[in-house]
Amino acid sequence: MSLYEGLNEGSFKRSAVRRLPICFCLDVSGSMIRSTANDTPRIQELNESFRRFLETMRSNEAVAEAADIAVLTFGGTVRIEQNMTPIDQMPEQRYLVRKHTMTPLGEAILGGIQLLELRKEAYKKKGIKYFQPWLVVLTDGEPEGYTAMEAMDEAVETVHKLEAEQKLVVFPVGVGDDVEFSQLGRLSSRMSHLIRMDADKLDSFFQFLNASSTQVVVKDEQVIPDLFGTPGKDATGDRGSETESTETGSREARGTEPPAVPEETGGAAAAVQPEPYVEGINLDDWCI
Repeated sequence: MSLYEGLNEGSFKRSAVRRLPICFCLDVSGSMIRSTANDTPRIQELNESFRRFLETMRSNEAVAEAADIAVLTFGGTVRIEQNMTPIDQMPEQRYLVRKHTMTPLGEAILGGIQLLELRKEAYKKKGIKYFQPWLVVLTDGEPEGYTAMEAMDEAVETVHKLEAEQKLVVFPVGVGDDVEFSQLGRLSSRMSHLIRMDADKLDSFFQFLNASSTQVVVKDEQVIPDLFGTPGKDATGDRGSETESTETGSREARGTEPPAVPEETGGAAAAVQPEPYVEGINLDDWCI
């Protein structure tokens, strides 16, 4: 049986809107049963915050039309809970803790990347434009298991390569005041701060994601906040490179150098000012 049983390109709907694929990797290992300051299990807070996030995204007409969502959970094994699907077609789910299980963090990240790559290939085959994919990783633990460190090393290497090529935006989030960052902190080569959230304050992070997704799909720009140490940098690498092959052929075939700003942006992204605290969300409250 494959580690990622059920992996596929997902479902689509008829729409000419540029897509924003987002894959969530959610920790459901045994430690997520621990209680928060509100005396509720971390997994309960995660479920409620994630549900409210999806509701908010669906209520935003522009985001609901553009966002495609996939969900993987990891605890003992990696499980694909939801292949890529338009957010307005995504069924409501609740994720349960797998008690007494270890944390295959690297395997989950690699699975998420595979889901995003499959989705991108499907976009290209169908001639659908898309924004640079997002990978959101929420965990309260370190990689655990016989091959955990090998998988984590591979995941870190893969993410760094995709970031350097502007083909991925990753949000690694540590959940709880006891989270260990020695491995999670390696994941992004672009992030200038580590994100730690108490489980009962995850709504703040999801509000930030919602505001950022709105900025992307409404303004047709993807400016990475200075959380990543590169304020004002356009992050639509996939939009300006891989999707271009579905319309005008590869740059190599045309014998031209890639532009500093993706062609489809018309150069506008270079003038965009960084918005590190979208809608008043103060990242300093939960960066360490």
